[in-house]
Amino acid sequence: MDIAYRHFCYLHSDAFRSRAEAREGLLEEIFAAMPRWARYAIKFFFAYAIINFALFFFLSRGGAPDVRDGKYVLHNHGQVVRELSENEYEWQKAYVIRGFSGHWMVFYLVSAIVFWYRGKSAHP
Repeated sequence: MDIAYRHFCYLHSDAFRSRAEAREGLLEEIFAAMPRWARYAIKFFFAYAIINFALFFFLSRGGAPDVRDGKYVLHNHGQVVRELSENEYEWQKAYVIRGFSGHWMVFYLVSAIVFWYRGKSAHP
């Protein structure tokens, strides 16, 4: 067994143990340091990400746009759902990007706000 792999396993097992022993109320403590507008912004973007993903799934019909044999198609796990026009293909690609960008927005926002205000509360 490679020494790097053993260290990797040791460090991750310790991280999981630390999470299991985490104290209660950590989220409340983190969010308490934030102003009200930041908490509302996080809730808004979280709701936006959920709605955005639901719209993405509904509009894409569970498929992914692709070009196969020179034709624009919508496929699901290799099974062609239907053929698309070039315009529909471009819209389907946009739906995919929008489906993931909603999640990026909420994760980056939460990270930035938590790090910003967590640091401010730690050093009065």
